[in-house]
Amino acid sequence: MFSICFLSGVEYDGIWNFKEGRALVVLNDKYGYIDENKKLVISLKYDGGSDFNEGIAVVRFGTKFGYIDKNGEEILPFKYDYAGPFDDELAIVRLNGKYGYMDKMGREIIPPMYDNSYSFTKGYASVKLNSKWGLIDKKGKVIVPFIYDEIRPYNDIAEVTLGDKKGLMNYDGKILFPIICSSLTYLALEWEYDGTGDEYVANAFVDGKEGQINKNYKFIPGTFNDRGHFVPDKK
Repeated sequence: MFSICFLSGVEYDGIWNFKEGRALVVLNDKYGYIDENKKLVISLKYDGGSDFNEGIAVVRFGTKFGYIDKNGEEILPFKYDYAGPFDDELAIVRLNGKYGYMDKMGREIIPPMYDNSYSFTKGYASVKLNSKWGLIDKKGKVIVPFIYDEIRPYNDIAEVTLGDKKGLMNYDGKILFPIICSSLTYLALEWEYDGTGDEYVANAFVDGKEGQINKNYKFIPGTFNDRGHFVPDKK
């Protein structure tokens, strides 16, 4: 974000980077959007705003949040205490301390009923109810029961926690790596290749031993050298 003076003579207090053909701007604490021709296409009337994502932006009036499209049409009433960006075609909303999900038509697909939630990934979302976490699909059907202390979704799998131990699970609820890790760091998008023919999906500690979990979900003990590369223990 930086100040910029346009040919029209308008100097904004701040401008964000362009995304999906729109950039958020602020002047005198009011927010709007310009197009790539530097024309103000959504007026400076909001108290907060976000980048456009999947054709929709989150905006705030006072303490309430709603959504607008790229033409500035408001597609969600400003009644929510929080509204998140769209991921996998649904967005998190919060009302009276409870979380649910909204579609791009402004419909509550899953009413606010959960104590906490993550965005949808691959058609599934991790949600919290009565201090436990489970997984739901886009229709709100419970796919994984509320038995875990946390479920943290990534791209294709999820990290699950029971007590002080962690493991890996797919979105059907199948445990891919047992919940025995005292610490676990999923490597997200990238596989790490160690030069020995193995690829790894996570760094982990199991029974006090450092190592990594490979793509076949087998624990390989080892250490990291001074260049940060993983070196498996000699067999």
